[in-house]
Amino acid sequence: LGEAQASLEAALKINPNLSLARINLAAILNEIGDFKGAVEEGQRAIKLDPKLYEARYNLGTAFQELGRHEQAIAAYKQVLTQQPNHAAAAMNIAYGFQQLGRLEEAEVEYEKTLQIDPSFAKAHVNFADLKLQQGKPSEALVICNNFLENNPAHADLLACKAIALGDIGDTK
Repeated sequence: LGEAQASLEAALKINPNLSLARINLAAILNEIGDFKGAVEEGQRAIKLDPKLYEARYNLGTAFQELGRHEQAIAAYKQVLTQQPNHAAAAMNIAYGFQQLGRLEEAEVEYEKTLQIDPSFAKAHVNFADLKLQQGKPSEALVICNNFLENNPAHADLLACKAIALGDIGDTK
């Protein structure tokens, strides 16, 4: 990533109005954990071209990592206005609500996410985790089992299933 980052930064020194370079730089900064830098680059990219949903997605990721969940949710909602079937943005809205303790809203958003992409494993894991957080291990177990029917070797969902069974009291 270091060479890619250096190349993007060099390109932006030559032409600071390259919105796609700013989007890619924000993604790299997110990847290496420089979330404040990713926010700055994401905001710059959006100023250059407000239609770039990728910039809003990267911005949402950085906000989420910084614990700024309200801002992350707003960024991901803007992604969905342009790309209504963007399952990762939908899931991240649900996750943001979950982190804020707004569990009913999170539940609705996880359901929307799984309507967009029923095979999205991470959304199933997060949704089952939400159900466990709500004290509903039987519902978490249903979510896990539904996904595991077609993907029996998914480690995260198998682990989630074990936790749900333990919470139910089925430790056989």
